[in-house]
Amino acid sequence: MRRFARIASALLLLAALAPSQQRERIGLVLSGGGARGCTHVGVLKVLEELRIPIHCVTGTSMGSIVGGFYAYGLSPEQLEDEMTRAGSRRPWSVLLQDESARRDRTFRRKEEDYALLVDFGLGLHDGELRLPKGLAQGQNLELELLSLSMHAHDLDSFDELPIPFRAIAVELRTGREVVLERGNLALAMRASMSLPGVFAPAVIDGVELLDGGLVDNVPIDQARALGATRLIVVDIGTPVDIEEAGSALAVSTQMVQILTQQNVDRSLASLGDGDVLLQPDLGDITSADFERAAESIEIGEAAARAVADRLARFSVPPDEYERYLRSQRRAPRTVIVRDVIVDNRSGLGDALIRERIRAQSGDVFDVERLREDLARIHGLGDFESLTFEVRDERNGEADIVVRATEKSWGPTYLKFGLALSSNLQGRSQFGIAGQINFRELNDLGGEWRSDVRIGDSTGVVSEFYQPLDAQNRVFLAPQVTASARESTGRAGTVALRLYSVGLDVGANVGNWGELRVGYRRIRGDVDLDFAVPTPGFDFDDGVMEARFTVDTLDDASYPRWGTRWIGIYDYGDDAFGGDASYQLLTVGGVGYATIDRTTFGAAALYETGLDETLPIYRVPSLGGFTRLSGLDSGAVNGQHVGFLALLVRHRLTGRHGEAFGFPVYVGATLEAGEAWDTRDAVWRTLRLAGSVFCSINTPLGPTSLAYGYSEGGESAVYLFVGQPF
Repeated sequence: MRRFARIASALLLLAALAPSQQRERIGLVLSGGGARGCTHVGVLKVLEELRIPIHCVTGTSMGSIVGGFYAYGLSPEQLEDEMTRAGSRRPWSVLLQDESARRDRTFRRKEEDYALLVDFGLGLHDGELRLPKGLAQGQNLELELLSLSMHAHDLDSFDELPIPFRAIAVELRTGREVVLERGNLALAMRASMSLPGVFAPAVIDGVELLDGGLVDNVPIDQARALGATRLIVVDIGTPVDIEEAGSALAVSTQMVQILTQQNVDRSLASLGDGDVLLQPDLGDITSADFERAAESIEIGEAAARAVADRLARFSVPPDEYERYLRSQRRAPRTVIVRDVIVDNRSGLGDALIRERIRAQSGDVFDVERLREDLARIHGLGDFESLTFEVRDERNGEADIVVRATEKSWGPTYLKFGLALSSNLQGRSQFGIAGQINFRELNDLGGEWRSDVRIGDSTGVVSEFYQPLDAQNRVFLAPQVTASARESTGRAGTVALRLYSVGLDVGANVGNWGELRVGYRRIRGDVDLDFAVPTPGFDFDDGVMEARFTVDTLDDASYPRWGTRWIGIYDYGDDAFGGDASYQLLTVGGVGYATIDRTTFGAAALYETGLDETLPIYRVPSLGGFTRLSGLDSGAVNGQHVGFLALLVRHRLTGRHGEAFGFPVYVGATLEAGEAWDTRDAVWRTLRLAGSVFCSINTPLGPTSLAYGYSEGGESAVYLFVGQPF
């Protein structure tokens, strides 16, 4: 079948050229250059206006993507939409990173966002500390390439494409040039643009491949090897001042361009008088300026029109060009799913992956729905890449192969973080946090996670989380904790030490909610430092707890949309092995909405001792930045606590919009709350407070410098690391 396809393709091309057999065979050569490669689309638009047929295409890096899609059968207009991301839900900022949208992550992964831990990508593999091989693994970009070229995942030769095509890469181990000429078109394009240090190497036939610009950024020889007698060469990789490269992507691209300028010069020196070279003047557009794609395309058009008289000699008559376009354009066609095959390269069970894929045998293949499924699976947090292939396509049917590859730096992961709160007037809280998470402990995704914090509040929480089904709808979670902390309120200082063991039975509600019901056995001691001498005491608690949490926030650090709500009911009783009898109900949450760059938030909290017999170590409190700003943390406490707050936060733009490369926000809060000892007093009195702040989204988390003021004249200046609400 494939041999027939190659013969048919050749016959169509010959038919298109039959009226002008003496004309040259035109090869199009497109260089690498990151975002500057969008310029190639503008050149293609003019070539089609001039009715110039292209008989083969070669490309490197971004040139391989534009050239590969044109060879596949996309029109310049379609390519323009893809480069500018017109109408797409996935802008370049999403395609160039791996992180799943927060809505696609499991609830357990979402909860880790609040631990003030930074994921440096550090893991343990076979007893060795490892890091990822690039800042990005190419997950989102590769899925985009696969989706746009779904009928070219399994080719014996790229000569089977409407236009023969070659991409250039370099083998990581040996440094040799690799000409990609068969197999999966999307993977070939992905390999050709694997910028060292930015994208992890692509793996084809077990060989790790990097950006081809290191060896042949303008692949002229390969175009001639495909039979081209005349070349149209577009070179857009001209280096700019390295000081202008303001991101890892830009720096790496510029390094590749500087290191490979020799091979570019050598290739361009081989051009003859009959060839046409275009070197568009892209000005200050850098290799990372994907948001300027439309501008780059216009520059490409202008550069091609500037040499239109030289290009015009390659033009063919309208009827001949129309035949060429019919052979080049790819008409949409449907594919029926023959079978769904899971190629699982991880320690998790096949069922965990397969049950999250909705495609079934006999379905019309829906690539967008599969991408949604893969995004949710990627949200588990265990996979370096989740991709698919349309394989063995014949008679309108094909197998869909889903390939899941575990992280090369796992399956044990380490995280570290910093917690800081200071009123800059002598009262501060400081802590260093760490986490180790042993994942993929069994087919269902059991994991053992331990969090440690050292500082003003010291403790360890260790939990084994065991899903009971492949969809992770139900789970068991035994845990142990130990902690020591101090809090200062109106009466004095309370020092608390406790140790607990517990067991939860839980259920996940989609990936936005979690219900837990569990038992805690808690022992500890309390030391009291009050104005009136008060003896400390030991305690023994047996508690049944029910907890329901909802989290739809789009971001944990600076949410723009969504809500997070929590409801907790604790019932302590001597029947459960403890000494104290009490009931504590906690209900609270936050919600956000955004207009342009301004976000509005609201928060509410109500904690109540239902029978007003809360022991001192369970009494709720308020105080601190955005929890009655101006007061010390824990300064207000009682059997009942109520709190309301409004927030407005604005992201700055222009020269004040970033600090050290990180976004800057300014905002304010208006707060009201109080603690009461009797139910009759609840909400009858409220203490007003508020704050103004400047916040920077640093790698350590949201960092705010704030001024808070509370009714009664109490005020404080805060330095705070963490989410205010």
